Amino acid sequence: MRFRGLSSAPWILLLWGCTGQYLGKQGGAIEVFSNQLVAENSPYLLRHAHDPVDWVPLGAAAIEKARQDNHLLLIYMGDAASFECRQVQKEIFADTSVAGWMNRFFVPVLADRQLSPDAEALFVDICKELDSKDCNWPMCIIALPDGSPVYASGSLNKVELTRMAGSFYSLYEEAPEQVRQIAEDLRKRTRQFDNEVMNPPLPYRFSSSDLDQFYAQVVPKLDLRNGGMRDVPKVHELSPYFFLLDYYYRTQHPQALEAVTALLDQLSRGGIYDQLGGGFARGSFDEAWHTPRFEKLLPDNARLISLYSRAYQLTRKPLYEQVVYETSAFLRRELRDENGGYYASLDAVSENENGRYYLWPRIEIDGQLGKRADLFSHVYNITRQGNTLRGQNILYRSFSDEELAAAYGMDLATFQSELERLKDLMRQARSQRKLPARDRQELAAWNSLMICGWVDAYRAFGDEAYLQDALATARFMEEHLFNEFGQLSRQYMGDNTLQDPGTLEDYSYAIEAFVQLYQVTFQEKWLQKAEDLVGYALTHFYHPRTGLFYSSPGDTYLPAARRIDIRDRTLPDANAVMCRSLYQLGYILRKDSYIEVSRQMLLSARTPAQNAPAEHATWASCMAWQISDPAEVLILGEEAARMREDFDRSYHSNVLVYGGRGEGNLPVMRSRSVFGQTVVYLCQEDSCEGPYTTLEQVEEKLMAVRSVARH
Repeated sequence: MRFRGLSSAPWILLLWGCTGQYLGKQGGAIEVFSNQLVAENSPYLLRHAHDPVDWVPLGAAAIEKARQDNHLLLIYMGDAASFECRQVQKEIFADTSVAGWMNRFFVPVLADRQLSPDAEALFVDICKELDSKDCNWPMCIIALPDGSPVYASGSLNKVELTRMAGSFYSLYEEAPEQVRQIAEDLRKRTRQFDNEVMNPPLPYRFSSSDLDQFYAQVVPKLDLRNGGMRDVPKVHELSPYFFLLDYYYRTQHPQALEAVTALLDQLSRGGIYDQLGGGFARGSFDEAWHTPRFEKLLPDNARLISLYSRAYQLTRKPLYEQVVYETSAFLRRELRDENGGYYASLDAVSENENGRYYLWPRIEIDGQLGKRADLFSHVYNITRQGNTLRGQNILYRSFSDEELAAAYGMDLATFQSELERLKDLMRQARSQRKLPARDRQELAAWNSLMICGWVDAYRAFGDEAYLQDALATARFMEEHLFNEFGQLSRQYMGDNTLQDPGTLEDYSYAIEAFVQLYQVTFQEKWLQKAEDLVGYALTHFYHPRTGLFYSSPGDTYLPAARRIDIRDRTLPDANAVMCRSLYQLGYILRKDSYIEVSRQMLLSARTPAQNAPAEHATWASCMAWQISDPAEVLILGEEAARMREDFDRSYHSNVLVYGGRGEGNLPVMRSRSVFGQTVVYLCQEDSCEGPYTTLEQVEEKLMAVRSVARH
């Protein structure tokens, strides 16, 4: 977008005189800076508490100050783990001349993107609408005093920031109505529902052909060789891959599964995967996932545990079990707190260097491994000159264990044992380095994703430790992320003080986590927890005209961010997750009202989802549930838990599992038990077959159901 009338030259001349005006004194001797961020608990905000910029945290106070002063907001949004955010602080915000003009002519606002997913989504959409050169973090946003954005871009250097901010300041002083018009134009362009679903959609019956069309349009967007989308740099956009697994289960289309395994194989070999300690970095600067953005985020790892576990159910590839095991070990070791919750991220920087914890010069590897350094270096592409900048090496793989064992004339078990011994030596060496800092925020949505990850791992591998991890995280959420009225908080920081209220992302992800947790524990308390959250969401987020949910509750401080958003981003769309969970919960509890809301949601999202399927893959998952009634597997009796575990070792889509030793309180299970036996029923469309005494009988019936659904 080109902005008419933006001219900054006179304003920039004025700015260069604003140096060093905002110094304070502490103790009468040492000159220091301080701002309102000193009272915050976000690690990202606290890092900036002593910048010369007079930062205000994103919130109601910032909006009120901008309105009173009639100043534009100059917002920077980032997070604690990002190396780039540290660089911007060092190169821009530590400069007193920059701080001087920011303080004088704007209300400077700092925002932690992890605390405000609704605002984050808005700012990214504005950035993309403006065709900015970069929409990564940190991002600079200029907004009207009411918070309505007029500009957004990432990767601005000092000169670019000064020029752009000066242009908007001058225009707002001379012609404020033009700036307001820019904000209004952007508002219309980033609210996709204004033209698509604000009118009630026509009735429509979804069918398998809709899924086929979705699949046909998603696959060309994917990098089928390396995995991920056809973008560089790459991030974890995993939602299409969850859809592909469901689609493969329904159709047995080989390319759907091949696309998933291409991604998972390449990720596990790449530098984005910590080859020594497990866990995945945030993204990659190259198409093959070799050169990572070194920060590790909880939601990426939680969702990858889910994806690898589900793919294992279909492929039985030992590599996928190994990746889940190693990534789980990383999460427990580095991000879990003593209460069972999980911290947000691990920093990219350690010892004042980006990626220092993960990089190795060849000489150091020689010193640790001696004569066996050549084998280790061959496995992980180590060179004497370094395979990345500064003569350092990122560990990544080009060949599988089987290929390498054959090349060295070793049997597979011997090769793997030797490689593990060398990795142990390198892990011991790395333990002497300083671990990157943790962002100790524990977020409701991200911990909910972690519960789902543990549930999927438990289903795939049957390891009781995964179930205990899921339960521990759920109990942590119960104790620390709910207030006395049953409302969710976005964040917990270890002081028992609930902070920002939960967003739709928090509610929808938590509902899904509790519905999934019930199906592996048969503890009905989790269904009650989910139902309580649904009640709150329907009251505070629901938009009856569209049948969809706002991203923020009604009392949000940033009205521009209170939108109905249905795009998948790096995380699944909260509306689509709610659509799927309401449908499942409606069947489990026999609540037609939930099913009806879910159906209305899918109808409302139909047009934008079909127009851009790669951005709406989670909606395709919801669609798959609604094409036909789900199959319901009821397991009752003393051996219900064991039989459920055996059933879950295989991949199932569009299947709900209920049960327990007794019949419990669910309507569908009444009068189903058989004295002295563990029995299984298969129900669909309010009709149940059984009782059966073996899972083989049920699996045969499910194959028949799948065949019918395919056609």
